[in-house]
Amino acid sequence: MAINPFISLATGALTRREEIRDERAESAGELIDVVSDYFFSQTFPAEELAIKNDAKLYDSIAQEYTPQVAEGLSKMGYISAADGDLGSLKSLINDLEKNKPGFIEQLKNADPKDVMYGQLFADRNKEKTANLKDNKDLIASVLQDRPELAKLNFGNELKTGKLTNAQNFLFGGPKLDKSMAPQIVTALDDKLKTADTTEEEPTLAERVDYKPPLPGSRVETKYAQINKSIMDKNPAYGTAVSTGVQGEFNFNLAKDYQDQYLIHTVIAENVEQSPEGSGQTQGSIATISNNQLQNEIIKPAIILNLGDDNYKEDFVFQSGLNIYLNLNKAIKANNKNPLDGQLLNDFKLSDTTKGFIANTIKSLSDSELSLYDVSENERSIFSGNLTNVSSDQFADAYAQALIITGYKIHQKHGEQASSFFFKSLPEIEYAQQDGDIAKVKSFAMLEFNKLKNKSLNNR
Repeated sequence: MAINPFISLATGALTRREEIRDERAESAGELIDVVSDYFFSQTFPAEELAIKNDAKLYDSIAQEYTPQVAEGLSKMGYISAADGDLGSLKSLINDLEKNKPGFIEQLKNADPKDVMYGQLFADRNKEKTANLKDNKDLIASVLQDRPELAKLNFGNELKTGKLTNAQNFLFGGPKLDKSMAPQIVTALDDKLKTADTTEEEPTLAERVDYKPPLPGSRVETKYAQINKSIMDKNPAYGTAVSTGVQGEFNFNLAKDYQDQYLIHTVIAENVEQSPEGSGQTQGSIATISNNQLQNEIIKPAIILNLGDDNYKEDFVFQSGLNIYLNLNKAIKANNKNPLDGQLLNDFKLSDTTKGFIANTIKSLSDSELSLYDVSENERSIFSGNLTNVSSDQFADAYAQALIITGYKIHQKHGEQASSFFFKSLPEIEYAQQDGDIAKVKSFAMLEFNKLKNKSLNNR
């Protein structure tokens, strides 16, 4: 019986059809693996990490400066430009300060409504996260649907031959193989592109009414006018007596608070030369410096002084909202060892002191943790409900609060101010786990001096 040639032809075609199907399935699988790896193992994880890193940088800057600074730097594109590296961001901030002296300080103290406009960082990060999810879904959908993959525009036409035509006839659509991965990646990348809505820097500078600091040169009479304003606002310091020469004064300085007055004048001079004092009157400078003195030196010294109220009455005087500390009397009182025989382990700290310690620790930025040898766990302890913090944990953190407060005073206001802070405090002892007794203030001053020396060496 003769063999039907049509049956033979059909059988051969079916066999080849199965082979082509297998070849195409293998090629398409390889292509999808390559493209999938590009997006799901490289591109998307990098974008997800960038979103998280930007959030960490934003939080660090918000804690170290103010939310206005963090939001401003975000709108100017500095947060994303740092690629998650705080050192790179600080370098960008330094460059900004060189180009616009005092801009960060003005941004720090800007009215929030001048900076928190348009799309805020938090909203933009949520949008980025949502977009990332949508993009993942889109790519996954395209890779799972081979006809859709074949419809993408790869930038050049696919060459077709007899075999390709046969494949198209048998299966419909061009053959997909991994050599097409670059064109597919490019085509998909184009589908994922979004517009950048980052605000331009000049717009923000105009909104916060940026003014460069005034030149550093000042005549002595202006400082005398500032000092007179300080005297007028703080009668406890003494009185200012005019000599008849415009802008010049003699001062009848009260001895009780002369140390505090001298620190006050140094702070006022620093404010006057800083962006904060740009365009301010002498009276305003006296007020700004008074607020810094009270909030950053005097009140911390009173709060961290563990002596009782009767002990403090010997050298502390309050008038209105201002507190005056007689340093000479404080030193004499401290020499009498008011806390002699008491251990910090057993000392009942006031709620005010506990609150100050907690705020000091939890406000540390990531970069400051290593500087002050504070762990992330310690910071988190004081960031939650303080009723869950034990007396031992507060006692351990008291020394850290002394070191941090003293060093920040030194950095901003100088040697005289940090010395005033430490000298105003009495000594108290602490029983260590090995049974040895440590002097807390002495230990804090030792660590404080190490930080100062390290800072000098770095210069």
